[in-house]
Amino acid sequence: MQVLLGNREKLLNEKFAARGAGKQYVAHAGESVLRFRICQNLLVNCCAKTFRMKFHKEPLHRHNINRYQLVQALKPTDKPLRKKFCEKFQEKFDVNGFENTLVFTDEVFCGKVNRHNLRFWGTENVYVTLEHQRDSPKMNVFCALSNSCVFGPFFFAEKSINGDLYQDMLSEWLLPQLEESIPDFILQQDGAPPHWNKNVHEFLNVRLPHHWIGRAGPRYLTCLHWPPRSPDLTPCDFFLWGFVKDKVFVRQLPQDLEELKQRITAVLNSITGDMLSRVSQELDYRVDICRVTGEAHIEHL
Repeated sequence: MQVLLGNREKLLNEKFAARGAGKQYVAHAGESVLRFRICQNLLVNCCAKTFRMKFHKEPLHRHNINRYQLVQALKPTDKPLRKKFCEKFQEKFDVNGFENTLVFTDEVFCGKVNRHNLRFWGTENVYVTLEHQRDSPKMNVFCALSNSCVFGPFFFAEKSINGDLYQDMLSEWLLPQLEESIPDFILQQDGAPPHWNKNVHEFLNVRLPHHWIGRAGPRYLTCLHWPPRSPDLTPCDFFLWGFVKDKVFVRQLPQDLEELKQRITAVLNSITGDMLSRVSQELDYRVDICRVTGEAHIEHL
């Protein structure tokens, strides 16, 4: 959607571009979805009147969003890596049984979002508001899923996760379960800082040679090299965390971390094998779409 900006807006847009060029914010408000990109056709911090006049003829209402997603823009060097990954992934996916061995993993910093820091504008008025404590407690939650089973949640006691904590969790908690449940499994992890740790790579090289997917150099024994900035290709990002947060953060919001843990656990236990099977089909579809459409992000699917 093209938005014409005046000289003043263009000048401000240039300032925002210098701070965060390429980042795309996606805000969900009921059925309406507002997408905007810094320094691409739209000024982020323009006033409500200017936004209403230039973006839409209907009255706009301010929404305090408690669910949001940050999508990093792809760098020019990322697209060939995504294409290469998609081609090799589809080759393996067509082999009988490969999809049954895949285990996708991810962690998320989960808690009550501070509504005072997020304000977006949309065409629908939101009548239901959720009140909660500002700067409420949060925690790191880890989960893994295959096309038939969910492993987790695992709640980190620490506020931040480093490579050593992540490796301990893998060796003591996740891998023993996978070895018992899924013979010859293949573990996927993205390029988050704890996963990028050298000790973690060395550990996976020894424990799972040629049976792990992740961002790593050529000397590491991966099954596939995970492309950078590709959350749209992992079920944990395009399905799991959105599903969990939609079910957890409803009225009345959790009163403490213990109740938050109970809600997250209950939601994960409610995920059925049929849901996971359809997620696996969606993954195959997304990889194919990524391959044939210029390797761009496909968050809109």
